Amino acid sequence: MKRTFAEAMAHRRSYYSIGSDSPVLDEEIVHIIREAVKNVPSAFNSQSTRIVLLLGDEHKKLWNIVKETLKARISPIVKNCCDYIGVHINEKLSIGDLAERAGYSEYYFSRKFKQEMGCTITEYIMREKIERAKVLLSTTNMSILDISIELSFNSRSYFSDSFQKIAGIAPGEYRKQNIRL
Repeated sequence: MKRTFAEAMAHRRSYYSIGSDSPVLDEEIVHIIREAVKNVPSAFNSQSTRIVLLLGDEHKKLWNIVKETLKARISPIVKNCCDYIGVHINEKLSIGDLAERAGYSEYYFSRKFKQEMGCTITEYIMREKIERAKVLLSTTNMSILDISIELSFNSRSYFSDSFQKIAGIAPGEYRKQNIRL
């Protein structure tokens, strides 16, 4: 059962569906933020709190800038690995194969990748597969089973569970909300 942000706050539960799509209307987010800024005490009651709220395209633009900045700090070896993963996302990818391509041991390469990317190679591959699945769900008529096979998942249920965990929504529901045929 999905709850709105306000309902989640009222029931004191965390809302884990973090992504670019929000079930809360932008106007409600603005209202919540304004009330929080107005009512949260500041040092010496100076009311000097300022908030920058970026929604929609401005939000995406900021994160694209962040991604590009972070990419500039990534070593060529890790960048090549990420590029290879992107090109071969439909295949089964192993840490051993990627480390061998980079010329490092699995242990060293895994540590180097996590240090530079902020996530493990396995997490990165899974996120990239889910991003590719989002494109396929929103732009094709491929069945969820076919998409799971296309992206080398072991089963439809593993794909659906992984998609739900990362995207915060079931694949079928994502398709309904984002279809662009």
